[in-house]
Amino acid sequence: MIRRLLSYLDERSGLSGLWAGARDCPLPGGASWARTFGMATLAFLLLEFLTGVGLSAWYAPTVQDAWASVHFIQFKLSLGWLLRGLHHVGGTALIVLAIVHLVQALIYGAYQAPRELTWVSGVVFLLLLVVVSHTGYLLPQDLRAYWATQVLVGIAGNQPVIGPTGQALIQGGPLVGNATLTHFYALHVGLMPVALFGMLGAHLWLRSRHAAATPKHLSPETAAERAQTYAPFQLFRDVAMSAAAMGVVAALVWRDGGVELGGPADPAVEFIARPEWYMMPIFELRHWFTGSSEFVATVILPGVGTTLLAGLPWLHGVLARRTARAHSLLVVGTLGGLASAVALGAVIPLADASDPAVLKTNAAADALAAEAHRLAMAGVPLEGPLFLYKNDPLVWGARVWDKQCKACHTECKEDPFKGSPCLEGYASRTWLTKFMKDPSAKHFFGNTKIDSMDAYTGSDEKLAAMVEFLVGESGATVSAPLVESGKAAFDDEGCGSCHTLDGVGGDDAPDLKGWASPAWLAAFIRTPGAKRFYGDANEMDDFPHEKLSKEELEAVITYLRAQTDAQAKYP
Repeated sequence: MIRRLLSYLDERSGLSGLWAGARDCPLPGGASWARTFGMATLAFLLLEFLTGVGLSAWYAPTVQDAWASVHFIQFKLSLGWLLRGLHHVGGTALIVLAIVHLVQALIYGAYQAPRELTWVSGVVFLLLLVVVSHTGYLLPQDLRAYWATQVLVGIAGNQPVIGPTGQALIQGGPLVGNATLTHFYALHVGLMPVALFGMLGAHLWLRSRHAAATPKHLSPETAAERAQTYAPFQLFRDVAMSAAAMGVVAALVWRDGGVELGGPADPAVEFIARPEWYMMPIFELRHWFTGSSEFVATVILPGVGTTLLAGLPWLHGVLARRTARAHSLLVVGTLGGLASAVALGAVIPLADASDPAVLKTNAAADALAAEAHRLAMAGVPLEGPLFLYKNDPLVWGARVWDKQCKACHTECKEDPFKGSPCLEGYASRTWLTKFMKDPSAKHFFGNTKIDSMDAYTGSDEKLAAMVEFLVGESGATVSAPLVESGKAAFDDEGCGSCHTLDGVGGDDAPDLKGWASPAWLAAFIRTPGAKRFYGDANEMDDFPHEKLSKEELEAVITYLRAQTDAQAKYP
């Protein structure tokens, strides 16, 4: 029954004839490892298709859900990290193998007549690989993807005449957003694969119309003597090379635990993005051609290079009429161009590896990513992954602090310290003790115009009591007897001559009723120049609702009050 079915299918499809033709195809010069890269490219194309289908079963192409779905694949789906890793690293391997296959075809002279169209279709196939890879770059919706896409659409927008229209078309609007993501997703899983497989079919059909190219280092006679059929000689090498390449990719993915997923895309978080390695040469050229001449780096030079590459068959025809070394000249010239592109692409990664600004910024982004993944393990809010941070007031408060406060209240370890009062350990007993002993120290009021507070020079017992009294105003757990002693010491030492405890304030110093409590901090941050606080001596900006929302204020207060757990190492 099965035999009859197979016979029926073969009669209608001619599959056995196709296989017989491929199996018995003679290879001038015999089987060679150099010929294996074409089949390895096909194997990785199949890997990309299968892993892509697997990923699409779990991926959600919306700004609110994309990062969360990739996080689920990476951290919660069984072997999802392996699936995603194989797709990502396999995509890189696919482009590398396609380039090596093209170089092998170049060296063998497979671009020459009558194989001109086969060569051109191979070049177009490589370009489509780059495009389909780049359309997948935005899909994780992490910081790297977001900022790299901003660079990409910015390049499109800087082109003469059609730039703004092209950028709006790619983005689906004035900004990178939900429409941009769905555009890229449609291209990545729909249009580009159709174009890619269509071009592959054309390339294989054109390849089948002509015999395999004779290696240039062999004479036609020698090549004919050494000729072998594709199967089993070349077939064995093709399978072995494809399996070895797959094994290397799988080992790399296993070693690294998949590929990195950064923190959720957030326009408010600084990130120094870089494109994928195959776009690095163009990215570097943009530093040479800036402003209105940028299109030279992004369109003219790549366009000229691609045209020359696709036009090699006809360039060979022109050169062959003038020199017998036309093929050698084209091989050397093309490999020289490839080496130049590699050198250009290496400039930025090498510079980044030792650039303190890049290392610091990206390290901060990595820390945010780790925090986001920690929070996401409990689930991602329906509003989207940006709300993860708001589920943890300390994390959110730290971000608000970095954005709104850090410009003045710089890191306490800065040497020399030039900022406003150091708040590491703020409102803790250690911080208060150091402050009262030397309020004019650089880490306190030393860099401000406030110089009217006297240093406390009394006994340590009284100081400890007054500190306990002030800590009690913040709402912290305190020793009641020590607080009573502190209140008495506060009066005895004349602190009340400047500082009030009525919640209204005077003219000389901040009111200390409820000092460092949530209510006191909220009022102080909103209007530090109010009579209750620093009045005319104030140097701090107001933070009204338009500048700092109620929720952001609550988060930064939580962050500040958590500083009591930190060590007050300064001054």
